[in-house]
Amino acid sequence: MSKDLQQMVSAFLQRHADMGKPVLLALSGGPDSTALFHILRQCRERQCFPLHVAHVDHGWREESSREAQLLQSQVESLGLPWHGLKLNPHEIKGNLEEACRQARLQFFQSLCRTYHCQAVALGHHADDQAETVLKRIFEGASLTHLCGIQAVKVMPELTLWRPLLGATKQEIGQWLKAHHLDSFEDKTNTDSRFTRGRMRTALLPMLSGQFGKQIAAPLSRLGADAQELRHYLDVRIETYLSDKLQGRMGLLVDLRQQPVAHPLEYKHLVRKLCEEAALLLSRESVELISQWLAHNTANRQVSAGLHSIYIDRRCIFMPDRAVPMDLPLAPQALQLGTLHFGSWQIMVEKITGACPACTEGGWKAVWRGRCQAVLPGHLNLADCLLAAPNHLPKAPAGASTDFSSLDKLWTNHKVPAFMRSKAPVIWHAQSGIVHEFLSGQAPKSPLTAHGFYRVSLFF
Repeated sequence: MSKDLQQMVSAFLQRHADMGKPVLLALSGGPDSTALFHILRQCRERQCFPLHVAHVDHGWREESSREAQLLQSQVESLGLPWHGLKLNPHEIKGNLEEACRQARLQFFQSLCRTYHCQAVALGHHADDQAETVLKRIFEGASLTHLCGIQAVKVMPELTLWRPLLGATKQEIGQWLKAHHLDSFEDKTNTDSRFTRGRMRTALLPMLSGQFGKQIAAPLSRLGADAQELRHYLDVRIETYLSDKLQGRMGLLVDLRQQPVAHPLEYKHLVRKLCEEAALLLSRESVELISQWLAHNTANRQVSAGLHSIYIDRRCIFMPDRAVPMDLPLAPQALQLGTLHFGSWQIMVEKITGACPACTEGGWKAVWRGRCQAVLPGHLNLADCLLAAPNHLPKAPAGASTDFSSLDKLWTNHKVPAFMRSKAPVIWHAQSGIVHEFLSGQAPKSPLTAHGFYRVSLFF
């Protein structure tokens, strides 16, 4: 048994570790992290990587301070760097478990940043994996989210390693006994006030008793199968993410040039995008989005907390709530130089010489936050206004400038409906609308020898 666990951790390090960079061990003093501590020490002697040790005293038990001191003495007597953090549970509001978890992660993140540690090694094992999978089943998680704990998890500024994930708690206990090593027993691990405690002391034993066999191993295998499915779907959606655009207005994924995918791939894509954006989306909303993408549906919207997600003809829009996109109701005079209209900065220049054959326009350019148009040089700018498309000035005689005609133009050019009020139009006192930026069409008026105006919009 000793050789098996040592080989398991050594093989893990060979696959994932850079031996020139420090590893940070999260040492609680319990059986799992204690075994990992001694195994890493042995691996370090052969593979020569720097090892740091971190301990968080949660303050839940009277004896925790004494245990922290004993661990510190043991670690420092071996010449290893020690890093300790003490929490005060009486100062924590809300969910105690989650608040302590966040405090631990922030502590580890700070240490990794300061000492350039490549990862934090944790003592999670197969029984922890089984508990996580069962908990997610009861929470109604999707198939790909039943994968439970990952052996390697890369987070912003923090990587977590779990080298013992393939070993059971019993095997770890046997290893400690064979090496005559002691560990602390944290009674809060079986405290019925916490979900994990109730699962360990009541639920899992009850289920094993009802089925007449241990259910931890089948649950762990289910987690491994879910992880395999997740990896497969990650590979399948890579090509869809190649068309991901992070513009000033937010995130856009354009699937129009991609073949229609299986609904499961669309669901996985949407969930992955929401994970990356830290958005919570209901199962029903994921199902709806998958159907809309498969059927090329236009002008649909779902809510994800305080955010909105728009679907239009196999395009996924995730606007940035921090960026205000509403236009002013009152029109504004167009003039040479730089001016502002809502969140848009507009630069107008008079240029002599040949006029470019095309403009940098269209709704994708607007989404990026930078678009451009050219206007004929004979126009009198004093007669031109910037206006919100749905708050146009009164139409001059003979000009078709009402919003319905503009909306028809945008429908013909498949401009996403929710974007039609996000970019201004240029309105002329005699001619009506002389340019809009969303369709990508050239200006209405013919270009002349008077040069031209270049109108650039920056969001």
